[in-house]
Amino acid sequence: MDELSALLHEIVEETRVHEMLIVRGRESAGPKLKYSIFDTLRNEKAKKAMKQKEQQLQEQSKREVETDVDYLGPYLARLGNPESLSHDEALQMRESCLSDFKQLLVDRANHIQTMFEKVRDGLKFRT
Repeated sequence: MDELSALLHEIVEETRVHEMLIVRGRESAGPKLKYSIFDTLRNEKAKKAMKQKEQQLQEQSKREVETDVDYLGPYLARLGNPESLSHDEALQMRESCLSDFKQLLVDRANHIQTMFEKVRDGLKFRT
């Protein structure tokens, strides 16, 4: 009885394997994909995605160009946004602008110095 059931089980499994091989042969004979998903030149979805990404980058770069920065705006606001400046007001604005710029450079240098010291101290602890 065990021998008979083993033979029947073997026949069923062989039939299943044979059916799988037939299905696999059909699939390899007639592939459904016309173009690879990695072929960006022929794949329409990839083309659309690439065009959309390029368009977004172009729009972003346009926005960056369009936003002009008025560097003298805060200094003019301190003077009350006059239509025209006198010579003394222009010199005062120039001096305040230069002093703010110098202070910005000093702050940056101090920040770089503190970062350098932190890294140096970190290296001292390692050795």
